Formats: sequence, structure tokens, C-alpha cells
Amino acid sequence: MKRGDVVLVSGQGDYGKARPAVVVQADHFAAHLGSVTVVPFTSDLGTDISIRIQIAPTVSDGLRNTSRAMVDKLQTYPRKKVFEVIGALDAEEMAALDRCLAVFLQLANAFAPASFVYSRSQDQQP
Repeated sequence: MKRGDVVLVSGQGDYGKARPAVVVQADHFAAHLGSVTVVPFTSDLGTDISIRIQIAPTVSDGLRNTSRAMVDKLQTYPRKKVFEVIGALDAEEMAALDRCLAVFLQLANAFAPASFVYSRSQDQQP
């Protein structure tokens, strides 16, 4: 299992039904952790949330229906709750997902040059 793989996961609670999800944790951690961090998919296209990217089903991604990656529902599952790999997202889809994750988790500033990072002191008058 590696980053970008589409897997089937089964959780508990409101999001507990078996559903596809994409692995987003770095490959390096796969061998060292007993858990897997994923972004789950939904086939409910009725809710238009700008950070949920739409993915069309293809032979390579393993999805059955057009789905949205629920970046706002980022989850970590124990390995025993992560089942088979059913496909993988392509590089373009992963790049779009990475951008959505950066926006949702407010990580964009972490990669900006220091002069572009907002500083509270810049806002304050002496």
C-alpha cells in the first residue's frame, strides 16, 4: 500500500460504512505505523464543497461511481480496517488533492518564502 492508492476502508460511527479512500500519508511511514491516513470518497455529489475534488471512475482508480474526495474528512484508520487496494489516482489527481489538503490544513504558508508568510507583528502599529 502506497500514497495515491485507492483502498477500501471500514470505520465506525457516521462514516462507518465500507467506502473507498485514497492513501495520503508518506510511503516512508507505511512500514513503521500500525495505521493508515486516508481521504475518504463519497458518491454523494449533492454537497458542493470547493475542497472536495471530483474523480471520475476509471479502470485504474477502481471507483464504481463519480466520487468526491472528502478532504474535510481526513481520517487515520488502524491497518486492520484498511482492506484491499482497488486502484490508484494518477499524478494529476494527486496534485489536485495535495493542493486541497494544503488549503484545508492551512499548510500553504509552510512552503512560502519567509517574506510572504503573514506575521501578526506586521499588522500592529507601534
